[in-house]
Amino acid sequence: MWIAFCNLRRVHETLRYTPAMALGVTDHIWTIGELIDAALKSLYAPPLPRPVQTTTLRPGYRPFKPRLIRGGKIGR
Repeated sequence: MWIAFCNLRRVHETLRYTPAMALGVTDHIWTIGELIDAALKSLYAPPLPRPVQTTTLRPGYRPFKPRLIRGGKIGR
């Protein structure tokens, strides 16, 4: 909530508007009620789908995995 307050509600001294307005995320300074409504709404949101890992490997090829050789010597 504090980060949302600083980005959406608190006016920056040198910018003269909020950081969210500077980035174009919003076009107005949020009220405390809007912040609370957004926080409560996110509690009941469904979970996001897991991202699907994409690969550039051809079928049948495995990614490179370095292996640790125990007892190996470092050096010369």
